[in-house]
Amino acid sequence: MKRFKRILSVLLAVTFIVSCAAITANANPALGDEDYKQYLRNKGFPETYVTRLADLHVQHPQWIFEPLMVTNINSSFTWDYVVYNEIWGPSGGEDNNLIDSSSSYSAYWLKYGSYDSGKCPVSEATLKFFMDPRNFLNEKRIFMFKELAYPAGTDTCTVESVNQVFNGTFMHNAVVPGSDNPQSLTYAQVVYNTSVAAGVDPMFVASRLRQEKGVDGNTKPLLNGKCGDKLWEYYDNWTDGANGSHSYSELTSYNGYYNYFNIEASGNGYFNIYLNAMKEAKNSGWNTHMKALTGGIPKVKQKYIDQYQNTLYLQKFNIDPRSGRMFWGQYMQTVYAVHDEAYSTFKGYLAYDLTDKAFTFSIPVFSGMPETPQSDPGTKFTDTSRFLSHIDEPACGTPQDGVKRNSLTFNFADSTVFYVGGWSVHTKARSAYQFSVDGGDWVNAQSHLRGDVQNATSGYTQGSMNAFNVSVDMANYGLGTHVVRIRGKLENNETYPIASFTLSCIAEGGEIELNTSTYKLGDTASGKTITNINAGESVSSLLSKLNDECRIIDEAGYTVSSGILKTGYKVQYYKYSMVFDEAIVIVKADTTCDGIVNGKDLIRAKKMANSSEKGYIEAVDFDGTNSISQSDLNTLTSLIGK
Repeated sequence: MKRFKRILSVLLAVTFIVSCAAITANANPALGDEDYKQYLRNKGFPETYVTRLADLHVQHPQWIFEPLMVTNINSSFTWDYVVYNEIWGPSGGEDNNLIDSSSSYSAYWLKYGSYDSGKCPVSEATLKFFMDPRNFLNEKRIFMFKELAYPAGTDTCTVESVNQVFNGTFMHNAVVPGSDNPQSLTYAQVVYNTSVAAGVDPMFVASRLRQEKGVDGNTKPLLNGKCGDKLWEYYDNWTDGANGSHSYSELTSYNGYYNYFNIEASGNGYFNIYLNAMKEAKNSGWNTHMKALTGGIPKVKQKYIDQYQNTLYLQKFNIDPRSGRMFWGQYMQTVYAVHDEAYSTFKGYLAYDLTDKAFTFSIPVFSGMPETPQSDPGTKFTDTSRFLSHIDEPACGTPQDGVKRNSLTFNFADSTVFYVGGWSVHTKARSAYQFSVDGGDWVNAQSHLRGDVQNATSGYTQGSMNAFNVSVDMANYGLGTHVVRIRGKLENNETYPIASFTLSCIAEGGEIELNTSTYKLGDTASGKTITNINAGESVSSLLSKLNDECRIIDEAGYTVSSGILKTGYKVQYYKYSMVFDEAIVIVKADTTCDGIVNGKDLIRAKKMANSSEKGYIEAVDFDGTNSISQSDLNTLTSLIGK
């Protein structure tokens, strides 16, 4: 039996990712690494953004990155301009960005702080480090750029993931106190329900609460119901920034009010910080915990998200020129708050395996940025984890830091399996290697221990799995261009990029062949057909006369392997999930397409003859005139009952 020769050529544009740092609306296109980089460039991302985002794309191909072209919105908003205004400008000022006064933060100070809150103004180098988006384009911190609006129907988080963000704080697994919570709803349930109703990302709200309230915020003045007493204590002793003219009754009237989000909690010294926050709470009527939560969430949306501060980054650095309060309308003074909030959000998603959702990240881009990102002035915020990776097959050279690319061609005569092997080591323990095809689900690859790797790569955590084998049957994906990605997974479920392969799968076209002269293969009025088949002949009899790559399907498209042949069945030359050739099965006298010849076929043939019904005329065109004649009807009549 003749079989067609077939060739599956796999052209691999390989992006092999190795790095000294563990970098960790619309849909993303299914692009390979180089094409994806060009896609990012076309959007407007500079090259120093592109390389980092491409690494993240290997880890999370569903993530969508959008540039916020700040300078394009207003040409005066260059990098130097926004930095100057944040730290020196009349709308900004040194009290815009503060950091802890502990000596361990001294590398970040502009000067030792004179703020009663125990904070110091940051240096320009510190501000540049935290303002430079390129420093945080990794898996842990990218969430500072995640869009915070939560459109109806979004499913990127759960009540459980919100509760995970609260882990270790007074809100974790805790019921919101107060008689106006008769259903005993937990903090996580209230935050989730209220946020979704308001169109705000619940994970953002949870991270903001964690950042603002910390582990034991319920014992502090803004939540313990006794802030008025604390204000009077400061004022009576003239400490912590106390100023102005106030009475005991005025200040203690703030007892029984709550401010979960520290809205308007700003000023020099705790007296002013607390007083401003309590004025907001009292004016808003937040005299229960439930009111402060359910009222605070929509207010955060109104005051920030709806005012062009739709990311954590923009709530810390209000640099969108469309905002009516540039540089001063910022949520928090602590310069690293957004850095920590982003990580809290990431950990919440990570705990419930939600990191591969289709998140959209809006990332600021400024003209005039330095060629390299501003470095961390100290060591507090530097990620020291590292990894090294190598692809053995197909070979890609010596492992090195940075990005390595190869372009290779593979020819498969009989096998459609794409195989790649290699190794990777990390400063943290790994739990798995995974691969994904075309942005689909991640699948665990085979992993094993290689002694030569263990001996040659000191300084990394070896464990029992430092090597991997990935085998993918590309026949399941068909012809065309596909992308196979490989990533490592750490013990805490964080991931890091290893490689991205673009596979252009092509195959030599085939066609239907018959090894018998009984059946006739040719072109007719209905298209390509197989004729001269008698009623009652079996599917298996026709299959035995076809080349091996052929299959028979019914009119619904399901494969048929037994039973009798029926007019309207199709023979397909099918390979690599593609149809290369197709022919319609025509059974003699079977106009009703049931494989049986009886009076119903004559009735339908007459209707086809007078054009009142359509059908396969080849089934009754016995005289070869490409029409149904009286002679054809007579022949059909003679066949009925035989």
